[in-house]
Amino acid sequence: MKTIEELYEDANKISLELNEFSLHLGNLNDCNNFGELRQELVLFANEMEKVLSANDDKKGWKNIPVSELFKKLIEEIGELGHELYGDGVNNDDIEDAMKEALDVANMAMMIYDNLRRELN
Repeated sequence: MKTIEELYEDANKISLELNEFSLHLGNLNDCNNFGELRQELVLFANEMEKVLSANDDKKGWKNIPVSELFKKLIEEIGELGHELYGDGVNNDDIEDAMKEALDVANMAMMIYDNLRRELN
């Protein structure tokens, strides 16, 4: 099991990668159509939306402080790490790891969205 310091270090690395990715992707408003988006991104975003839609009965993230969302992101990274490196990997673990990767991505999106709205 990783220490909290290791999880924070992992989160920092992921944050840097997300920043690089967002710079590479550019502003989605600049895309003339969704055909310009990579197929992998569209597939992943669709899966993210399925998870979000399944939780529509919850209050949402827009009024949750970024610090709380970040804590949840760290927890989700830990869960992903457990699925990837826990007791050995089998097909069930791969599916569970994919679900955890979606949770990590959704938490990062929520942080991004809240920060974006603070900026505007």
